[in-house]
Amino acid sequence: MAFSIESDSTLATAVGPSASPLSLTGVSGAGSMTNPYFLPATPWEFLLAAGRATAAIFSPYKQLFEISSHWAIARWFWAIDWSSTDIALSPHAGEIHNHHRAAFSEAMGLAAALLVAEHQAGHALPSGLWRGGPMLVDVDSLGHSGQRPDLLIFFGQPAHTTYVIEAKGNRTGRDVSIKQLRRGIGQVLALRGAAERLVVGAAAPGPGLTVHAITVQGPQSKSPGGRRRLAAAEEQAFAMELGRLASFAGAAGLGESEWNREDSVFAIPQLGRQIVGRNLVLAGEGLSAEISMGVDREIVENLSQVRSPKDLAALRARVNAADNHRTPPGNEAQLSLMETGRAAAVALDGCALSISLR
Repeated sequence: MAFSIESDSTLATAVGPSASPLSLTGVSGAGSMTNPYFLPATPWEFLLAAGRATAAIFSPYKQLFEISSHWAIARWFWAIDWSSTDIALSPHAGEIHNHHRAAFSEAMGLAAALLVAEHQAGHALPSGLWRGGPMLVDVDSLGHSGQRPDLLIFFGQPAHTTYVIEAKGNRTGRDVSIKQLRRGIGQVLALRGAAERLVVGAAAPGPGLTVHAITVQGPQSKSPGGRRRLAAAEEQAFAMELGRLASFAGAAGLGESEWNREDSVFAIPQLGRQIVGRNLVLAGEGLSAEISMGVDREIVENLSQVRSPKDLAALRARVNAADNHRTPPGNEAQLSLMETGRAAAVALDGCALSISLR
């Protein structure tokens, strides 16, 4: 299971002189339109990534976002074809009208951008560092206005690498993606300083989904405004990440003793995990689904003991010590959800998704 990524010199040239191709190591393909990179990911891992990325907004003054932190998973569950091992639109998703398709493809763009950044960090940082998982900051949460990217992603113990991410989406195809990538260059350059800058676009014309990506060389000399923005992001990233996890677990307003409530702890037997979160049943004629969404129980229960990004990375690394559970075990990785009736993924940041069809 994988999704394709076009990112070569031909694409970069079409986007403009500021664009450069990604160099994805450890994957098959060459990044061209006819032979794209294939980044391993399951459809449910892709859906989880959309939920993780869109749950990045957190502030004590934005409590309403806490109750909608899983919106992408709940909203787009039906739009993905669960009878396929590829990340594709469901047969009925073609009936989505224009604005719905655009919103879907933008959410998928965020998912692809997060998975690409995690892959890049895993091959760029010293072995073991990235297993602690990333810290995500929604740039809108920083409070400034004007041109800006979507996400800042910090990796390391503490952050050794900063990724500035702009994600795009459309319902048309490659030509529109190229125009969107071109517009995204200014957005990833809006925050100055040393960082990796990625613009990632997902096109969902149906039934397939194609991803296009470029990297942008940014100005390394920091302007006063850029320095303030990046410094503020680094200072706030840790607290915001703790809030994002608590929000995704549905535990943002709970006391520590309440995290173990029977109605908030769900088992993922196929991965030998328990998560703290929410359970949602989608009932339809002939097919129903039970979806559990949340954060690994061990991580949630230890958040109150975490005092620094290094502590958080160490906690995540310890929880992920056996393996990272990014795909189901054994042969199930090659089967669709319709064939197995159940699927699960636990990301490196501890966020988890479990799906059972009935």
